[in-house]
Formats: sequence, structure tokens, C-alpha cells
Amino acid sequence: MSFAVNEELLQGPDSRPEAQLPEGVFEAGQEIPPDRVLLFEVNGRQYTGPKKVDHRIVFRYLRAVRRDEDSSVAMANLLGDALGDAVLDALATEELSDEEFRQVMRVVEKHMMGSMEATLGNSSNGRRK
Repeated sequence: MSFAVNEELLQGPDSRPEAQLPEGVFEAGQEIPPDRVLLFEVNGRQYTGPKKVDHRIVFRYLRAVRRDEDSSVAMANLLGDALGDAVLDALATEELSDEEFRQVMRVVEKHMMGSMEATLGNSSNGRRK
């Protein structure tokens, strides 16, 4: 006869490994992978986005802005597509001031749209490079 138990379940709360941060979130000072870019840091956590933005994300954002006069729906979709639900869940636990919240939203939008501008060769003032 063979018998085994899950030893991890028998361990006390202090002996369990710390919860893993979601993909795209790193502890301050931790090396960020080369395919990611630091977007912002909150309470010792570095929130990152993909260095190369999938153009489909930008098209979905532009379509949502075009369809909806209130850009908050488009921005919510952009954040979800760009950062992922696990990162949004982690970010939802952070206490941000109104100004910090605005800056987070702005930097994500700028990163996503900057990717499109880089691909098209547009400068920030709309002229070709």
C-alpha cells in the first residue's frame, strides 16, 4: 500500500511561499525583462507593459473611441488589453490619489499610442519624421 499527503497543505501560514506577482509586475529593483518597459511604480511594485505593442490593441482602442463619446470605456479596454486582467487586479489593490490615477492612465495611453506613432513614423506634432 502507498500513502502520500500534500505536505504544503500541512505547513503553517508562515512557511508558505509569498504570493507571486502577476506577469508584468515586478518588485522595485528587480530586473525587468527586455521585452517589457517600465510604465510606473507604486508602493515598491514596478508595473510594466509590452515593449512592442500589438497593433490590434491600438485598433480596438481607436474603434472604441470612435464609437463612444465617453473615452472612459475605451481607456478601460485599453488598460485591460495592454496590461492584462491580473495586472489590473494587482493595481486595484493600490491606493492612488486622483493625480496618480490620471498619470497612470495617461502613461499607458501614451505608451500604446507611441507605439503606433513609432510604426508610422509620426512625431508627436503629427508630422512625418
